[in-house]
This record gives sequence, structure tokens and C-alpha cells, in this order.
Amino acid sequence: MQSIALVNCCLPSSDKNLFGAPQGVLSIATYLRKYEYEVKIFDMNIDLEPIDATPDSFFNYLNKIEENVIGISIWDSVLPKIILALKKLSDIKPEKVIILGGPAASSLGKKLIYNFNYIDYVVLGACRPT
Repeated sequence: MQSIALVNCCLPSSDKNLFGAPQGVLSIATYLRKYEYEVKIFDMNIDLEPIDATPDSFFNYLNKIEENVIGISIWDSVLPKIILALKKLSDIKPEKVIILGGPAASSLGKKLIYNFNYIDYVVLGACRPT
């Protein structure tokens, strides 16, 4: 069975009582599990503190993910730092398949693919099957 990691990547909140579940990541995980994929969910908002919002911290977080396919729901607030972290990850683990989605990916689309060859796919919009 193919195993996929889905990551909610937003600026970590200092108040852990004021955040909601990552709806996009949970929706995609539910859909993938329906087709018998093993899905592991990671949430930077829960696992990291605001002080950890650095390219190196994001790299260390992503580098611990064992799955070869990593889907990342990314917000504008952390996009530049994640881009740097993904470059570093790609340099040491080029076999990883990186898929970006979420608000930042939807707004930039093809520009991410054209400018960063270590991003394999970009999902636009709500990613709902039609």
C-alpha cells in the first residue's frame, strides 16, 4: 500500500487554543484512504512554536517524514521559508515527491513549478474530484 504524508504548513500559532483543524488536509486524507492509501497527517501549527518558523526548523520537520510522497498545504505567510527548506530537502533526498497545495500554491500555480524544479506538482483550488 502506498503511504503518503500530508502536511498542514502555516505560521505556528502562539495560542494553541485558537486554531482549527486543517480542513483541506483532512479532506484529502479522507479521499485517499477511501482508495486504500495509507495517509499520515502532520500539522506544523500543532508541532511547532512561532519561534520555530525558520527555514532550518521547517527543513528539520520535513526531513523526519519517512514517506516518499509529501503533500503540503501551504499558506502565504510561510511560503518563502518552505521553499528554502524544500530545496535543502531535495538536495539530500531527491527521491521525495513534493506536491504543494493550499492558498499559496493556488495563487502562484505554474510559477512554483517553473521556478523551483524540486517541486513536482502543484494542486490548484479546492482539489475536489469532478
